[in-house]
Amino acid sequence: MTVALLAAQTADGSGTPVLLSPKLEGNSFGIAVYGTFGGGTVTVEVALDGTNYAPLDTFTAAGFRNYTVFVGSGTMIRATLAGATGPNIDTLMSGAFMGTTRIDA
Repeated sequence: MTVALLAAQTADGSGTPVLLSPKLEGNSFGIAVYGTFGGGTVTVEVALDGTNYAPLDTFTAAGFRNYTVFVGSGTMIRATLAGATGPNIDTLMSGAFMGTTRIDA
């Protein structure tokens, strides 16, 4: 499954948060960031309590990185763009990170 954290983002701001599934073995996913940065920085943020975000990683150029995070119920992830002039940024997250936690896995 792939979801856009930022889709053709042309101004500073935050994308739509995505709910991560609580999993004992962790959530493994990849994040791809690409487009015109316009001098800006994309920050991937996680809120363990669903409200208060903390940085997970930053991108100042196109790239792809893999992550495994161990989270509880209600954890959110989002991407933000800051400091950009004339950007057009896409940030995609792919992997098994959303939905109901499987109890047979």
